[in-house]
Amino acid sequence: MFKGARQLLECLERLIQRPRRHEAPVLRGRPGPVPGVPLVCLKRADDSGALVDGLARYLKHAEPRRVPHAVHRETAAAPTASTDPADLIADLLLPIARDLAGGANTVNGRVRFSRFGLVHWLIRQDLGTDRLDPHAVLFQRLRERDLGWSKYTTLFSDEAPELLEAPVVRWARLARVVPPLWFRVRLGAGLPGVGREYRWLLRQPYLDPHSPGTVLGFAERLTLEQRRDEDPTDIARLLVLAFLTDLAHAYRRRFWRARGARRTSYPVVLLDGTGDATGHAQLLHLVSEVRSHPRHAFDPLVLVAAAQAFPPEATRGDGQHSAVVRWAASEAIDGYEAWCRRPDRPARTRTDWYLPVSIPSVEPKPAAGADDEQYAALAHAAGNARRFEVAAAPLWARPAVAPVIAAALAVAVLTGATAAGVPGVPQAFELLRPGPGGPAATAGPAVLPAGTPTPGSAPGPSGRPAKSQPALDPKKEGLPDCVSDETAGRFVELARDANGAVSCIGVAGQIGVFAESRAGISELDEKFAQINAEADRHHREAPSRRVITLVYVSSFLGNQLDDPVSQKLESVGFFSAAADYNRQRQGDSKPIVKVLFANGGDDLSLHSLLATQLEKARDKGRLTAVVGLDGSTVATQELIQELSVRRIPVVSATLTADGLGNGADSYFFVAAQNAEQARLIGQYAQEWSAERMRITKVVAPPREVAIVCPADGSNLWSKSLLARLREEFGNLGWNVAVYAYVPDDYDSAGGNTPEAIHEACGDDARFDEKNSEPDDVAKQLRGTPNRLVVFAGRWQPFNLFLKIRDFDLQVIAADDVSSAVARRYENPEIDNRTFSYVSLSYCGEGARAEKMPYDGYLKLGDLDGINARIDSHAPLALAAAQSVIDAAAAALKAGQEPTPEQVMAQLKIMSQDFGGLPGALDPEEALGDKDICRISVLQARADRHVQADPLMERRRSRLE
Repeated sequence: MFKGARQLLECLERLIQRPRRHEAPVLRGRPGPVPGVPLVCLKRADDSGALVDGLARYLKHAEPRRVPHAVHRETAAAPTASTDPADLIADLLLPIARDLAGGANTVNGRVRFSRFGLVHWLIRQDLGTDRLDPHAVLFQRLRERDLGWSKYTTLFSDEAPELLEAPVVRWARLARVVPPLWFRVRLGAGLPGVGREYRWLLRQPYLDPHSPGTVLGFAERLTLEQRRDEDPTDIARLLVLAFLTDLAHAYRRRFWRARGARRTSYPVVLLDGTGDATGHAQLLHLVSEVRSHPRHAFDPLVLVAAAQAFPPEATRGDGQHSAVVRWAASEAIDGYEAWCRRPDRPARTRTDWYLPVSIPSVEPKPAAGADDEQYAALAHAAGNARRFEVAAAPLWARPAVAPVIAAALAVAVLTGATAAGVPGVPQAFELLRPGPGGPAATAGPAVLPAGTPTPGSAPGPSGRPAKSQPALDPKKEGLPDCVSDETAGRFVELARDANGAVSCIGVAGQIGVFAESRAGISELDEKFAQINAEADRHHREAPSRRVITLVYVSSFLGNQLDDPVSQKLESVGFFSAAADYNRQRQGDSKPIVKVLFANGGDDLSLHSLLATQLEKARDKGRLTAVVGLDGSTVATQELIQELSVRRIPVVSATLTADGLGNGADSYFFVAAQNAEQARLIGQYAQEWSAERMRITKVVAPPREVAIVCPADGSNLWSKSLLARLREEFGNLGWNVAVYAYVPDDYDSAGGNTPEAIHEACGDDARFDEKNSEPDDVAKQLRGTPNRLVVFAGRWQPFNLFLKIRDFDLQVIAADDVSSAVARRYENPEIDNRTFSYVSLSYCGEGARAEKMPYDGYLKLGDLDGINARIDSHAPLALAAAQSVIDAAAAALKAGQEPTPEQVMAQLKIMSQDFGGLPGALDPEEALGDKDICRISVLQARADRHVQADPLMERRRSRLE
């Protein structure tokens, strides 16, 4: 028993249930945007097989019949048996296919793995190098295989492996006499419905089927000697595609194939891996690649992989946020629903298929007579977990009903033919015969052979950069509005990044051009369109007034928001600044404000293309300054440099890495930088130390601090903060110990190597390769009440950091954690925890937060459940926008045009007047009468209340 076991079982039951009319996923009775089943990755705390055994037991005892499933266990030594990925995948899939096609799994008919069986048989064929005509040898063997009682004998036999290479026995050949001509017809793959598996070989997308263009020639390329010239990974993909295609074909619903409709639960494959389980990880990777191919249709396989670590690709993300969110076992159902809603485009990327779930340790059984309420609650939940329920087949597809229906139809047809006369019978078949203008209309949907591309579809890339790629179609990529239109202020281009993700890059008037129009987005777009239209109306009424345009630059992943809450909060801040200014300010010395949006792709990876599009917008008078930006990464720094060369001013909202501008004189910022944040954390540490000395009655105050650092060399924010914290605590005379963890997005990029650890966190960083997760670090620090812990990472890993049992750490976290506290309803890990954290802009005093100008607009972004007053995104976005507006107004007051160059000049004057770092702007000045907004230390209490930290409030009162 473990916490969340019941929710995990309920999630698995939802995964295996096949919808009555559509294919998964189906939410609230409606099919999802992209059919598919996630790859469930379970990270277990122990290395036993009890988890997989338990899941298999529930599948076996489902009611009224078992769920078809197979279990594959991989030991640490298994993957070393072969270095060829094709052999590895073939050996891995073969026993799985045998299990799914045999035994108790055949209750609704056996899955005939004809395609997989053929490919597997071909790659095992040794034609020899001394044969004069290997072409003829292969033809003879294929014919002998085809003549056997069952071509599946060589696939599902439990005999020795050499039987896979041997032809079927001769007495079986004599049982059926098939003329050689008929086999040539089957092998020619030219007759519909005949030789389906051979025809499929010439239509698969991974190995060029046109070389040489015949089934026999292509089959020879797959044999043991010839396939050495092929890419073994492509052959492995071909094996996976054949396996999935056979399953999909078995599950096709056709009125003449009742077996497909009888399959009301999806097949499950449980992968139980120990150690690294590289074979299982490679299989998951290949399945995700095959499913991401634009020509791949739905397949019903439910893959559940359990291991002690997530597969590398299941934790891949960008520099600041994880692309794949990890869920606790108790959140498994929420994770599946979020997975179903996430993609809204014609195809998913590879990482879109993963659903990682962390499984906690098994709860130890209490001693006899002990009263353990938590264990009792878990035992009660486990005892009441019901069995899986498998839906009944449709009435027409049930075995007892199908013969009756067939007999009734036969009688009806004969009766009708007799009544109308024989000449009327052929008319019943006219609907099936194509006319001169193309296929005639039928009563049902057209059925294409398996593997046939649908009209208008084109093969896309497999995720790797290619020398030449087909032109991207905005509609096919789910971005229909990604078309440049200068009159509408849209300067965009569809582009693919190095990871294969397609994004709309450039400038537009609506977020919906770049991202899906889901909750809050459509309404925000409508409101931004209104204020921009009002700005145009004001300009028509007063042509002498000047128009300035703020362009909010952010990152969108494909057609999704990177961090929806943060991006919507910043959008609300920019909207508030423009709407309120346009409504209140009049006169020629006051500019009219418009707001546009710009996308730089995943983590601004396509920043060079974005800079070009921003320059086009500036040249057409559609850009005055760039505001916003996402994260303090190398890509962000490079974009700032490119815009500086183009003389485009940039005012960031929440970026805090010291030296991010790297000398760019067009870069400005309103957020307190890491140096000031480190100074504030140092002040908190001094107050905490004095308080601990008072409570514990010790002679000397504690001077021990542990800094938790992410091993991410591309994250300039964390590297800068760590350097400043070392400097601050060194000056205060504290003993500093640095503990490193590997963030999700670096698990697959060499983040756990000593070089990466030292480059990101310093040579003295402590790191346990086997325990590299944030919660592992928290367990190492547990039990040290006289040591302060500073968490210098992002808010997603901070949630994991807090999840350990018996949490007793004295923690203060960096500013990024404010996002988790503001959206606490979706981060249950931080409940029942008390900790302190830095807020870049807390607009309040004590436990009371002030009302802000943007409060009335929060409902536009569907942000009613967000505590925006303790999240810095909205106030700092408002401050950034207002700084640009004030600079434009100052330029007009000085008799100058508010061009990007003049606005940049005024921003420099404002920065000099502030007297801080070069490029620093005063957010309190920009917010006007809201001068109480400032960087602060807040306390998130276990009762879910947030207030100004009492230690810092006492310090402030003492200094006043």
